[in-house]
Amino acid sequence: PGRITMKPTLEQKALIRACQAGTVLLIEDGLMEVKVTEKVSDAELKVQITRGGKLKARKGVNVPDCEIDCAALTAKDIEDAEYLLALDPPCEYICVSFAAQKGQDLQELIDIMDRMRIPAEKRPKICPKIEKPQAFTNIEGIIEKSQALMVARGDLGVELGVYRVPFAQKLLITRAKQAGLFVITATQMVESMIENPVPTRAEVSDLANAVWDGTDAVMLSGEAASGKYPLEAVMAEASAVREAESVKHRLRRACPPVENALVVPPRLHVDMGNKKLETNDALRKTKVVASLGPASWSEEMIPKMILAGTDIFRLNC
Repeated sequence: PGRITMKPTLEQKALIRACQAGTVLLIEDGLMEVKVTEKVSDAELKVQITRGGKLKARKGVNVPDCEIDCAALTAKDIEDAEYLLALDPPCEYICVSFAAQKGQDLQELIDIMDRMRIPAEKRPKICPKIEKPQAFTNIEGIIEKSQALMVARGDLGVELGVYRVPFAQKLLITRAKQAGLFVITATQMVESMIENPVPTRAEVSDLANAVWDGTDAVMLSGEAASGKYPLEAVMAEASAVREAESVKHRLRRACPPVENALVVPPRLHVDMGNKKLETNDALRKTKVVASLGPASWSEEMIPKMILAGTDIFRLNC
């Protein structure tokens, strides 16, 4: 019992405009669900909680049943893009969330680079995050204006349906590789390591399958940004993808003899007492992307993250 009053925080007002009574909204990758009972105005909705949880700041809101007519880049996105493009040296990639139209979403970013007269050799690679079903219909137009592509499985699972994600992942990686794009597979790669020091067997299998699908990179989100074991998460990903790469060529052949089937790599370990990390990543091709956050954003942690196996850092503006 009681009353909860919240200040509206959704930047995309088009999301609210697209909703009607009966519309279902999913929060935090579908962990929570609410149903619109009344559309008070184009800026306010009344909802009924159908699947509850702890509501936190900066969590995504999805409306799978609606096609939302809104700009891919908000005013804050444009401000952040201009800041990143002015850096010297520049960042290597700029990701565009919910890119779904035939390249129009990405053209906005290209126009900003043109306006700022960023030379071709200094332009970051444009990396659309594929998160909406409409992106599959428009994938050729999206690829045409991109140099990289992210399979963003969190929102994609909410929008498309979680059981369709494995096929969508394989389809996107295959098409992107055919077009010569750098591909990042993201979301819940080793989610359990937010709380635990070792990955589950299912997570290691997921990483291996992403490598065998052809991904160029696997990305850590909350595991590196806010988890209890960011270094161990990086090392787990690096170890899993290296092992997957070492046997990839055997998948096209008959099963090898048992005594030759496994090559045990040198053990990775972290000696936090001496602040020393040891890895053996010389032969690894698949990149490890780590999202920066409270658990990893410090002068002390970043060098350790690099030594643990991080190849690319992701900053969520």
